[in-house]
Amino acid sequence: MQTSAFASIAKALTRRQCHREGLRQRFDEASDGTRTAMLLDMLDRNGAMPSRDLADAAGLSVKAVRNLLDGPRQRDQVRFLADLAVWEINRNYDEDLHAQLLAAAALLRRHGWTVEKGERHG
Repeated sequence: MQTSAFASIAKALTRRQCHREGLRQRFDEASDGTRTAMLLDMLDRNGAMPSRDLADAAGLSVKAVRNLLDGPRQRDQVRFLADLAVWEINRNYDEDLHAQLLAAAALLRRHGWTVEKGERHG
């Protein structure tokens, strides 16, 4: 049995809406933290996701998602894979190491040193 083009489009749109509703429910259940923490939790639970899906699940604009994930991206906690247009959690991110580096930089600054952001390797 062949389906019409209209029926195929309707089926695809319905499937997409169900996916979005499922993401929205999981986002609501994610945590009671900040919006950024909830986006990070969403990425952690679901794997790589495009900005549009994160925005739909969170009830935010795509621009708000990008802005909220900019800090974690700068800390290398998340990555934006431009070729796939998706965000993903960096599984190699070490929160303790990041805190130690911030503390070391603060100590050096207190003693008159100038600390500049370096390049990432690896």
